[in-house]
Amino acid sequence: MNSNQDKQSKVVEYLRELDGISTHSMFGGIGYFQGDAMFLLVYGGKTYLRGGGELSEQFRQYQCQQFAFQKRIGCARVEYFEIDDLFDARVMTLRCY
Repeated sequence: MNSNQDKQSKVVEYLRELDGISTHSMFGGIGYFQGDAMFLLVYGGKTYLRGGGELSEQFRQYQCQQFAFQKRIGCARVEYFEIDDLFDARVMTLRCY
């Protein structure tokens, strides 16, 4: 198992402890949902957390890579940012409400 897969496993293990989380295929990876809202994407051995507003700016300050989905006609950027290093280093505190 490579380093990214090991970190990804830590995030997924954490999510397994929570109630009400479902998964669906999204963007060629696995999307994690609370109700109808997707908040996490696992794709290509990396884990991406949904941003938005100030959270996206914080992810950019930490130099988190933004997820880009390759479409036939171009590339679509969505507000999901790679968090494997942040989760591993415990730079951020993830809270579920």
